[in-house]
Amino acid sequence: MSESEESWVLDSLVGFLRGPVWNLTIQAFVENKSVVFDSESPEEEVREEYRLVFEDYKKLVDRLLSSHMSDLGISGPQFDDALRSADGLLASKLRRLLFEQIWAANDFRVFVRFMTQRNIELQLQALEVLVQKFGKVYDSFVPFGENGESFLNEETTVKEAIRRSLEAEGEE
Repeated sequence: MSESEESWVLDSLVGFLRGPVWNLTIQAFVENKSVVFDSESPEEEVREEYRLVFEDYKKLVDRLLSSHMSDLGISGPQFDDALRSADGLLASKLRRLLFEQIWAANDFRVFVRFMTQRNIELQLQALEVLVQKFGKVYDSFVPFGENGESFLNEETTVKEAIRRSLEAEGEE
């Protein structure tokens, strides 16, 4: 595959990954299925359920990418060659776009971490809605060692999500 063909394939992929077909489909799947990924649950109890969701996610990502490649009229090896040859700005865009969503389809640990993080984000968003609606955070929603005033600020939220993600990774 020539350099111009590889560039065209990569540009098309970046456009596809930023487009509504990819984003809405992946986002809907993640938001619907991340509910079962609780960072507090012992992994052994839910591992089989996680695996089933992982297999569904792999099939979805494969179907979306295969359909896109079919629309472009390129084969899997041509697609792989184009990805390997990416460099410079295009490569950094690809890494950022592909990192979690596509790696999650190829690595169970990344997938669990990705889904657990999204579950935590959704829980924190729900807490924010409660705060906006009722004007305060109830003590039962605030982790031990935190106060309700600072719990929902953005920095604390990000730190909590990272902490829980690292804990989940450490347990594996």
